[in-house]
Amino acid sequence: VVVVVVEDLTRLAEHRIQPQNATDLQATPPATSQQPQQHTMAEAEGDDVISNPTLVAAARRLCWGAAEDLPQEVLVRWRQQGFEFSADEPSALVQSFGGPCGVLAPVQAYFLKNLIFVEKQPGWRNPQNRDCTLVQAMCDILCRAAPSPTSPYVLVMNPGLRNPSLGFNDFHDQLLLRSVPTRDDLENFLLSIIEQYQTEYGVLCFLYSVLLTRGVDAVEADMGLDVEPMVVLPHGHANQSMINLMLIGTATPNVFDGNKDVDGMVLPGVTKQSEVGFLSFIEAMRYLEVGFFLKNPLYPIWVLGSETHLTVLFSEDLRLVCTETSYQRIKRLFSAYDASAGGFIEVKSLDPLLRDLAVHVSNEHLQNLTRQLDPDEMGIILFPRFMEILYPTESDGPPRDFALFHYNGIPRPGSTVRYASGTARQEIPKDIGSSQIDQVLRTKWSPIDVKWDSGVPPSVS
Repeated sequence: VVVVVVEDLTRLAEHRIQPQNATDLQATPPATSQQPQQHTMAEAEGDDVISNPTLVAAARRLCWGAAEDLPQEVLVRWRQQGFEFSADEPSALVQSFGGPCGVLAPVQAYFLKNLIFVEKQPGWRNPQNRDCTLVQAMCDILCRAAPSPTSPYVLVMNPGLRNPSLGFNDFHDQLLLRSVPTRDDLENFLLSIIEQYQTEYGVLCFLYSVLLTRGVDAVEADMGLDVEPMVVLPHGHANQSMINLMLIGTATPNVFDGNKDVDGMVLPGVTKQSEVGFLSFIEAMRYLEVGFFLKNPLYPIWVLGSETHLTVLFSEDLRLVCTETSYQRIKRLFSAYDASAGGFIEVKSLDPLLRDLAVHVSNEHLQNLTRQLDPDEMGIILFPRFMEILYPTESDGPPRDFALFHYNGIPRPGSTVRYASGTARQEIPKDIGSSQIDQVLRTKWSPIDVKWDSGVPPSVS
């Protein structure tokens, strides 16, 4: 179901409606145990709910593009997915088919953040008031996506909820929108209709809610030149813009820190630490580099990306997250000039990098330093050599032991959705494994050795 109180639809699309009594969207209050008034479908379709085919069509285009003949298999995967919990792991969401993990994994990550670190439920694997915690996770994501603290939140609702034969086009034709002015209102109303997101089309309705809360123009601006459908065909998985929108509230297609200037073209990246992080198997294959901000979130929870699937890694150990160290700051600023993510910069970038680091040198000193950093005159400076010459006493921190958990919403054949658990130590493993999850973890902790309790590394695919 789509929800929005609209004074002016054009202003809504541009997110310039100024709601009254706006709350601080950065705050993340614990889930409330108070049961709100339950809204019937008739009540939800009152004067504050509207049908807006233009906005719905815009959200559909951002997700699916302009094509009308979408693969039926992909549509079925997204249609049948709601926010449903595992019977065997009550705090874990179940993914029925490949594809919707671009929404499910971030919601699972924020669900765990609230469950473990905000509500601090000791029995987080068998939580109380589970729907309340789910609503908090959804609100966190919507609040991050909102363009400003006074922007309204847009909920998309499906009045054809109980129509099992509702086709994809019919589904879009009858969607409704509601605008909610404050986070408190958002929490209360969302909790009262949460069942609508726990059944068919529920995940897709929430994705559309996030898109319209962010605003169509804002999402396209976030994506820059890469304005491509967020659902990647033929398999129906999420692109990086959708993942980032769900994790950090902006739909940038990149995962590096800050903005990068590549041959005069400015590419937008990630501008600050988020509550939940991101690690990628693609980085292990050296096709990209995930920046400090996503590798070092405010909570020890990371969405893990493979080529076509998303899972979640998390720990209860808050020692794994900290403020940016001197070493990490140097590496982040160095990486801003490393356009190829190859661990080196061009010699011409040394002077602006030193200025960013507040290192002031004369022209003569700069020339001498360049000769030290690039003794073979290859025109490049390697990061290890840079640290060795300029910061010989800085290190990336001592090894430490910690417990890890891993979530995969799609269970292995013949099993059910359950967390995998293990113990990690930052040391060179005696038996260097080749599993994908080992390779992903080494993009953040290197070296690292993980002993999984089951004896089998969990799958990230």
